[in-house]
Amino acid sequence: MANISGDIIKVRGWTFGKEDHCWLAQSWPDEYYETPYCCGCGASMTPCFQISNSAGALGCVTSICQRCGFVKKTSQLGGQYISQHFAKRWLIRRDDVLRESLYPYTKLAPLVKAGGRVLDLGCGIGDRLLPFHNNGFDVYGVDPSEHRTQIATTRMRNILVGDGETYLANNHEKFDLIYLFNVLQFLVNPFAVIQAALEHVVDGGFLFFSVSNFQEHNMVQLAHLGVIVSYLSPYSVGRFLQTSNLDSCVVEYSHSPFECIIRKGKGAQGNQNMHQASPCQLTNIVDSARTSSVYSRFPYMVRRSVELNSPGRTIEFHRRFIRKIKAPLTFMYDTEYIPVLLK
Repeated sequence: MANISGDIIKVRGWTFGKEDHCWLAQSWPDEYYETPYCCGCGASMTPCFQISNSAGALGCVTSICQRCGFVKKTSQLGGQYISQHFAKRWLIRRDDVLRESLYPYTKLAPLVKAGGRVLDLGCGIGDRLLPFHNNGFDVYGVDPSEHRTQIATTRMRNILVGDGETYLANNHEKFDLIYLFNVLQFLVNPFAVIQAALEHVVDGGFLFFSVSNFQEHNMVQLAHLGVIVSYLSPYSVGRFLQTSNLDSCVVEYSHSPFECIIRKGKGAQGNQNMHQASPCQLTNIVDSARTSSVYSRFPYMVRRSVELNSPGRTIEFHRRFIRKIKAPLTFMYDTEYIPVLLK
């Protein structure tokens, strides 16, 4: 039995059509596991949103580290659900044809010497890696999806099925450039992967990553997604790099999406101080749920309706006004299962 505290929203009838981009998985409480500590600084994390069944057993729990502002799922699905996600055929183009995607090639190629070694962790069908290959770079790719890597191997060699953490742990090769495009948000410990990737970059080489711009106002919608685990921000990454004594520096970053180029090397100097950015705050995350998503006049509420927009990325809760929401905000479903969305 979970320790339910804060405000509770009782939910009924959580269903979607077969063609919805986000689809429903009915999971059991014992299929979740907990990681209650911040993987950036080691502090205990504070729950923001909880998903529970009628018995109060918890499913996904989204929490924040009030020391460094890192947000992640501290209770999350087991690997079988993540495998289901990466097995979905819609993750590749309908015609299954590999074409060049010039970004991030146009951004990163000028940083790497001609013929340099390039590693794409989470390469998918290889569309982002293909322009490097076509322009003479020595390319390598890793992806957990077997059917997507099969497409990549039609044009390139050195494409492996697997996850980035295992690849970095079992290989000792060095690369001039390593990049992760929309990968870190699926990892339990993205900071460990950033550190491991930097250890595989040659002196003077570069690490690049890109993730969605997770913001405080949409955390309540993302709390229902099972495959997104980590919510990185410039502040949390900048603080990690500053305190971990890694021989590297940030040479460029942007906010929307959150993209970062890190240079590896002795005495590396940069002028991008991400740790000076604004961290996420618990009060802002929870208050945003009240102002943008949840409306009711009762502290113990009954859900009226849920709508998905056409891409299926936004959940809108139609309720009446509630004055204040206390953390954590708990969505309690009237079933022994726990609904979870796999995007």
